[in-house]
Amino acid sequence: MRSNNKFLTLLALLVMFLVYTASVYTKGTEQSENNPMLDFAAVQGKVLWQKYNCTSCHQLYGLGGFIGPDLTTTTSRKGDAYARAIILSGTKRMPHYGMTEQEADAIIKFLSYVDSTAVHYKY
Repeated sequence: MRSNNKFLTLLALLVMFLVYTASVYTKGTEQSENNPMLDFAAVQGKVLWQKYNCTSCHQLYGLGGFIGPDLTTTTSRKGDAYARAIILSGTKRMPHYGMTEQEADAIIKFLSYVDSTAVHYKY
């Protein structure tokens, strides 16, 4: 009798796992207002983010380097113009990479996408 209960418990856990997995990999990945799609410019920005290794100094969602600030919500906090100015001219701590206006715009699109998926806390 006892091994029968163990089997039923294991079977119930397996069924719950399969239902949860199916939910995550179908409905959990659908595009919605809370889960926007990356447009082409944002994808280009992500490629540039990786090309210039921005993660070595900056964080997104709390992951990355600690030399520069976390940029997860920078476009909503500081604005696109501020981000563009820093990207194009650099600062004392951030090198000037010589990016074009189009590259800066693409990175800002990527940062705007990241910002749109972030959790914004009100203090």
